[in-house]
Amino acid sequence: MTALASALATHRRAQFVREELRLAGADEARLEAARAELHATRSAIETPRVLVAILVPVLAPAADAAAQASYALRGAPDADTLAALRQDAISATKAFVAAAAHHFA
Repeated sequence: MTALASALATHRRAQFVREELRLAGADEARLEAARAELHATRSAIETPRVLVAILVPVLAPAADAAAQASYALRGAPDADTLAALRQDAISATKAFVAAAAHHFA
């Protein structure tokens, strides 16, 4: 559970930074560096997400929702939308953690 929550937070941050750069019109070299980090952080989500789905299937919907909320930052049309999507992703991760805590309580 903690590995997934951590991976989600790392990916959300990388996605936010990459989108901020894109919206600010950053040069291609900076975008490419951010994109490379983004791919690595997205890959880091999959192993713990799949483990949650296999070992605790009742938590899979919350895990998937948190992952999808992090992915949703991509392509935000403006900074305000990006900030709102970031908050949605934070909330989805918190909901996953709360569901896991409830399940294991």
